[in-house]
Amino acid sequence: MAGREPLAIVGVGCRYPGSHGPEGLWQTLLEGREEIGANPGYRARTRAGRHRAPGRGARRRGSIGEVESFDWRAFRMSPRESKYVDPQQRLLLEAAWEAFEDAGLPFERVAGTRTAVFAGLMWPDYAKLLAENPDQIAGYATAGVGFALAANRISYFFDLRGPSVSLDVQCASSLVAVSLAAGSIWAGEAELALAGGVNLILAADSDLMMSRAGILSAAGRCRTFDAGADGFVRSEGVGAIVLKPLAAALADGDRVLATIRGAACNHDGRRARLTAPSVASQVELVRRACARAGVEPGRLDYVELHGTGTQKGDPIEAEALGKAIGPRPPGDPCLVGSIKTNIGHCESAAGVASAIKVALALHRGLIPATVNHSESHPAIDGDALGIELVTEARPWPRRDRPLLAGVSGLSLGGANAHVILEQVVASPRRDRRSKRGAGGPFVLPVSARCDGALRRLARAYAERLEGLGDDRAALGAICAAAALRRTHHEHRTAAVGASAAELAAALRRSIAGLGVEPAGGRGDAPPEPAPRGSAEELAACLYRAGGEVRWSALYGESCAAAPLPGYPWMRERLWVDPPEDAADGGRGELECAASDGGRTG
Repeated sequence: MAGREPLAIVGVGCRYPGSHGPEGLWQTLLEGREEIGANPGYRARTRAGRHRAPGRGARRRGSIGEVESFDWRAFRMSPRESKYVDPQQRLLLEAAWEAFEDAGLPFERVAGTRTAVFAGLMWPDYAKLLAENPDQIAGYATAGVGFALAANRISYFFDLRGPSVSLDVQCASSLVAVSLAAGSIWAGEAELALAGGVNLILAADSDLMMSRAGILSAAGRCRTFDAGADGFVRSEGVGAIVLKPLAAALADGDRVLATIRGAACNHDGRRARLTAPSVASQVELVRRACARAGVEPGRLDYVELHGTGTQKGDPIEAEALGKAIGPRPPGDPCLVGSIKTNIGHCESAAGVASAIKVALALHRGLIPATVNHSESHPAIDGDALGIELVTEARPWPRRDRPLLAGVSGLSLGGANAHVILEQVVASPRRDRRSKRGAGGPFVLPVSARCDGALRRLARAYAERLEGLGDDRAALGAICAAAALRRTHHEHRTAAVGASAAELAAALRRSIAGLGVEPAGGRGDAPPEPAPRGSAEELAACLYRAGGEVRWSALYGESCAAAPLPGYPWMRERLWVDPPEDAADGGRGELECAASDGGRTG
């Protein structure tokens, strides 16, 4: 695989504890926040909820909200069908949409292409909920709860024709998905790929199992490489990234966060017991990933650890990394860290979270701190191993070459993955400024799948424009990207103006008119007076009426990516609830946990 073209990470969609989207996740990391809180209870009220719940590690968790709700209009599903679709599938759909938007890829541009989808997940909690309430099961559940459908539903909705694979290798699932997605492009099976994973904790039984296995933190904190580490905190999350050959990304004017240079997967094989990690296997994995990237392991500047914060696992991972990278020059250790100290262990969504963190760090030129560290683990000699935990945010080391980073993902069953990321050095590219340039006037199209979403999105654009001031270059870039790099839905409005202030004011006027149902039945802005004749006004009028506008006449055939507001989900609660006497509502197990003195069951 060495010598094959690097793959650009051009888009990210994610929701993790305390954040939504890559910018929100970066702020969590930059501020060194720990987004772990009280266990909110179990949304799937199954009979497992009647069992005495674990005291050790069950009382704190990293959670994401609104998983019981879904924007069925956006995904053209009926409310009844949506109710029987596993919320993990629904979250992956949202993350895929957001990743394509972040990449500046309109849906029609990827439809029909050899785009691969690889998605990791591991807990069938919603299927258990349905199984315990057979009177409520509908035929929609056939395609709603199977793991295979997680990737297949994404391929179906966006009309993607490449490989479509869901996988469960436990905590390494989403990083294995990234590795396989990259391999799919390198093998010629796909021209574009979406890779990621999702993790929801809806029922009590997985907490019960992990607590009794003694792997959860009684203190309720992930403390990677710390002397006081006592296990991990479980978390929820979803993440997806879009991969594209670097040459194509640069030619298309995409924003590239980082590139994937190489990747590898393996298994620990036979060892003392199934769940015991292997130093030799981890050493071989890192070296093989580097070989596929065409780089020496000793050149790695940073490694994002699996780093769950267990007393036995952390020293083994440290030893393996030290052996893999070999001796380091004095004063130049390989830096290491773990996002799990910020957001907990997101299990089947953990690996892609690590990859997103490293991509953002390479793009921003800053390595965030690994928090919750007070004293080094006595069994980890960083100086001897040539590694150093990043406990305060710092710039990357100064190099005369692009920076290199590794990302590790390990699993309880011994399946592992390692991915090599590289910094993107600015390179010459075609001028991607729109034909309109900074001169104006500009037309800004805004669209959504329903009137409420259109109103929210138009408001978000107005707020973005009001913050631009007199930056006309940024204004032109936003308008061009909205026209050329966004999907145009059926509910529409458009603004025309010579400045950001004029466009923002026009959008706010259109918001006031939204909700008035025109004769055609769409809830977009009512028709404006006949246009005065400029190309921009004619385009805006045609767009509002649902016509197809030739945006290339205004902005050229293509433009560079620009930061645009994300789609505003209009979620409604769509959930199968058991009869009131089927379970205790998820509250009793927390009360038991609080009263058993923190013992493992």
